[in-house]
Order: sequence, then structure tokens, then C-alpha cells
Amino acid sequence: MIVFDGQDALSAFRLDRLNARLAARGARARVAAARWVYFVDPMPGAHPDLAKLADILHGTPAAAAEPGGTRRLAVPRLGTISPWASKATEILHGCGLAVHRVERGTEFVLESLEDEALVAHELHDPMTQSLLRDRASAAALFRAGEPAPLAH
Repeated sequence: MIVFDGQDALSAFRLDRLNARLAARGARARVAAARWVYFVDPMPGAHPDLAKLADILHGTPAAAAEPGGTRRLAVPRLGTISPWASKATEILHGCGLAVHRVERGTEFVLESLEDEALVAHELHDPMTQSLLRDRASAAALFRAGEPAPLAH
């Protein structure tokens, strides 16, 4: 899995609105930042051009985690393929890149996370998204089970 850091996912206005919703729920946590993170699953044995991928995704190869704050990742629900991923993967194939799939998540940097249940409700929609504790857990986005026989 190849990881790219992207641009800010929320404008200052949306970030303030999210923090206001957290405060209204009684959470003592505050979201300091939110940015896109791209997860690329290359074709087996392929080595896609990282510079070309970074240019297309408007990202930079992921650096080591920056100190300060607790991080949570809102990604498409594990076991599903998001509509964004379907289209983005098509675009990357059209650009000649050997990738199996690309997914996008939102990484939230939190200050003073005390009541995670309150915060989790505001950071993701459990019907369509999973909330992960770290980037390494995002490898589960690309795990596929064996197809089962049709049952009635």
C-alpha cells in the first residue's frame, strides 16, 4: 500500500462548524485539522510512477506521523468500494498507472480526545464509513474475501 498526504479536507468555516457541533454535544475534544489521505494498492509486482501519482492526486508521499494530537481516519466502510474509488481508479488506469485500486480517507487531528464515542459520531457516518485509529489499519481497505457460493 502506498500512502499520499493530500490537501486540507475541510475549509476553516467547516472546521469551525465541526468543532461547534462537538462542543454542543459536550465533547472536550477539538479538531485541529482535517486533510485528505490517499491509499493506493498497486497491481501485484508493479511499481507505479510515484511522481505521476502524486501529481494526479495533488498529494505528497506520506511522511512519518507528525507529533501532537490524536489522529483518526474516516475511510469508506471496510469491505466496500466507494464510488470515488471506482472513478479515481478508472482515471489512474487511463493515465497508464498499474494500480489495483485507490481510496481516499479523511485524517482528523484531534486535541484532547477524552470521550471518543461522542467524537466518533461527528467524524464519520457508520453506515458508509469506518473510523480507524491509524494509517496502517487502512490496509484492510484492500482485503477481499473469497467469493462464497450462491445460497438461497
